[in-house]
Amino acid sequence: MGWFSSKPDKYINKFTFTYHSPRYNEDVTVPKGMPSDGATGFLVKDLNRKAFLVHDRICDYGKWDSGKPITNWQASNVYADILKKTGMWQWWDRKWATFFFGGKKLKWF
Repeated sequence: MGWFSSKPDKYINKFTFTYHSPRYNEDVTVPKGMPSDGATGFLVKDLNRKAFLVHDRICDYGKWDSGKPITNWQASNVYADILKKTGMWQWWDRKWATFFFGGKKLKWF
């Protein structure tokens, strides 16, 4: 049970949900059935399910639900905000890791 089903190196989101970013006052909807590779490159693949699902959606879609483009910097901040809110002490390191290695399809700033 849980948020997603697991397949080798892939996760499939089981529920549509919307994340609201207080920092940017924008929403990102993660659709049911969206695949994810988890926390890309980290041995702990499910570091934070909500965080990596939202970040993957941002990187794949490149826009807020409003249609405004999302930058790599914003995507990394959203990821870090979710981690920080859930009490993950690694949020600062993960912010920089996603900024330098995770948002390659997005404009930097």
